[in-house]
Amino acid sequence: MVVGVPVGNGDEVHWALFNAYPENNAQGGLRHVVLTFIDITSLKTAQAEQKTLQAQLSQSQKMEALGTLAGGVAHDFNNILAAILGNADLARQDLTHDAPARESLHEISTAARRGRELVRQILAFSRQQPAERTRVDVGAILAETCNLMRAAMPPHVQLLHECHPDTPPLLADATQLGQVLINLGTNAVHALEGRPGRVECQLDGLKGHDPRLPAEVAQACAEAGVDAVRLRVSDNGCGMTEAVRSRIFEPFFTTKVVGRGTGLGLPVVLGIVQVHGGAIDVESRPGKGTTFTLYFPAAPDGPPGLALDPVVGHAGADPVTMAPRPPEGAETALLETPLMADAPPADQPHILYLDDDDTLVFLVRRLLERRGYRVTSFTDQQLAVNAVREQPEAFQLLLTDYNMPGMSGLDVARAVLAINPKLPVAVASGYITDELQAEAKTAGVREVVFKTDAVEAFCEVVARLVKPD
Repeated sequence: MVVGVPVGNGDEVHWALFNAYPENNAQGGLRHVVLTFIDITSLKTAQAEQKTLQAQLSQSQKMEALGTLAGGVAHDFNNILAAILGNADLARQDLTHDAPARESLHEISTAARRGRELVRQILAFSRQQPAERTRVDVGAILAETCNLMRAAMPPHVQLLHECHPDTPPLLADATQLGQVLINLGTNAVHALEGRPGRVECQLDGLKGHDPRLPAEVAQACAEAGVDAVRLRVSDNGCGMTEAVRSRIFEPFFTTKVVGRGTGLGLPVVLGIVQVHGGAIDVESRPGKGTTFTLYFPAAPDGPPGLALDPVVGHAGADPVTMAPRPPEGAETALLETPLMADAPPADQPHILYLDDDDTLVFLVRRLLERRGYRVTSFTDQQLAVNAVREQPEAFQLLLTDYNMPGMSGLDVARAVLAINPKLPVAVASGYITDELQAEAKTAGVREVVFKTDAVEAFCEVVARLVKPD
């Protein structure tokens, strides 16, 4: 029999293996009972740790599998959305300003952009969304994000934020940190269930050896010789049961009614936090509210003169970059401005475009031709390589998809650059990893374009890369 023995105030339990057996006298009568206790506390502790590790491994494997699936789906979905947005843009340009169909085209574009935001969340969850890491002032990001959330919150919800002045900076993607705060704030508002309540965001710093740090963050801080940043988002809403709390980071799990949630908000938060080397702790009790505590290793000390960027930016540009995301409101302006408004290049540069999706080939060719470029397009990689081989000096830019059956976009880039090393090459992908950027740079690719923004960014990338050095 295994028994637990409370120690001290009962906060700690020691475990023992208990045995009892009788000893008889010479006449066969019971003389006494021998009791033995073997301390197995260390064994029980090891078993509990093993069970925790097994649960973490199982969750990690499940998230990895779902992340791979989500990334693949997002890649194909990107092509569909790019075709919808691009063709809606072209159709709008062909209409007069007061044409009734413009309103329908605007609704089509709005719905497609909502789908694109869902793709971004899927990519963030699957950790395949490119990150632009810089030394950022987390307090400035928190203040700006709270201002945005406050404008959208119901008047009966009080939003408070507090930032300790000595909070160290982070080496992070400011846009993704803002997404984390918005997702957590949205969840907190939903937890109030329409009742008056309070959402609090608190930011401060902790020493790298602080015992409150999760083990993985403490280890990262020790290895880098830095302190930590702690961010807490709490509410006084409905709270969660343990059964719900254990599942909140599962993709597509939601307690909201149909149509109010995708079940991706918290998985996205977890993916972004883990990509930044952080960890999350969740405290919740039914009827008492919930607190999410995020821990991050602080940024190491930068060289003298390196300024903090409170929103987004970088100290030095890499030749392999993510295509810039349009600022808020820029998409609508872009859609309303005819591409023909730009003056076509005087010498009409010749662009070679390659994609295995013929819908995108048709779309991008029309977009570029309206800008005044000559475009030769292919859906077969070998035909594209042969075109360069036959006329090595005929093209001023190769723009190719990355994820294609057979030869990838990088394989095509290597083959083409072996023929004409001076030809600028850009590669488009629905998900960009650090490995892809490093491999693209090694292959001689000038720019890696994030395909979620590719339709809007293609013409900008083309204009930049065809300019003479």
